Amino acid sequence: MFYFLKGKVSACGKNFVVLEVGGVGYKIFIGRTFLEKLKIDEERKIFVFLYLKQDSLELYGFEEKNELEYFEILNNITRIGPKIALKILSTTKIENLERAVVDNDINFLTEISGIGKKNAQRIILELKEKLPVSCGDEQNKERKVIFEALKNLGYSRDQIQEVINKIKDDLPLEEKIKEAIRMLNLSA
Repeated sequence: MFYFLKGKVSACGKNFVVLEVGGVGYKIFIGRTFLEKLKIDEERKIFVFLYLKQDSLELYGFEEKNELEYFEILNNITRIGPKIALKILSTTKIENLERAVVDNDINFLTEISGIGKKNAQRIILELKEKLPVSCGDEQNKERKVIFEALKNLGYSRDQIQEVINKIKDDLPLEEKIKEAIRMLNLSA
């Protein structure tokens, strides 16, 4: 429904900001790190997620678009609601979260208040399925470029994930993309 709100910061609380947009003050729950960057009366654009509860509506806000995307993925994981998803993203950087997923580092996630071993395992399992690529080194950066190129050509996430791991590492980037397209066309 909403993607972002742009307006003036009119108040800040312990875990929220009030953003005035067109004369209306929106209470938006945000992470501690983002909250510390905000100043009263400053003009701000906040990416938002509208969460419907039985008895209320809540807005969750993020400084960057990719934080919103990760929040949406985390929020859709069983037993991980918006408050825990926000806590994860305000406690750690996305790169560190990705690294924990790649390394199956359950301890990294259980150090975050409110996340037990089972939830950490569930998060890692579901993020592995939903994240396009891992983080870190040059090879993974190339994989991300390949993923985005194939996605822009109309291939599905599942199709791309299936072939991306089969591509030879010793090829130049352009050849890797061509090889992936060839593999996808053969499987079609």
